[in-house]
Amino acid sequence: MKRITVLCLMAILATSCSTTNSVPLKTKIEQQFPNRPQAYRDGYQDGCLYGRAGDAKAREAVGRDSKRIESDSAYANGWNDGYESCIFSMSNPSPTERRHNSAEPVRNQGGY
Repeated sequence: MKRITVLCLMAILATSCSTTNSVPLKTKIEQQFPNRPQAYRDGYQDGCLYGRAGDAKAREAVGRDSKRIESDSAYANGWNDGYESCIFSMSNPSPTERRHNSAEPVRNQGGY
């Protein structure tokens, strides 16, 4: 009986942890940056997805909107912030993976 109770408690804890991470990235970004322009939030999401992509093939699938980065400073700044935030938040990457995944962030002259 004690074993079943422990297993049930572990299952409840595991379920409650997984539901806190089930919030879509876009929603998290909107909650985290409510006063930033939509372009910044779009860039943050795109940069984060690119940073999380891992290898070159996955990054190619995610893509990168270079034209928008060049023309929209809010988007470019959001992209940089999202990329930097998410590339190192991957779960315990090895030093080799970290070097492999650390592309140079986009540089932008504009503000915000």
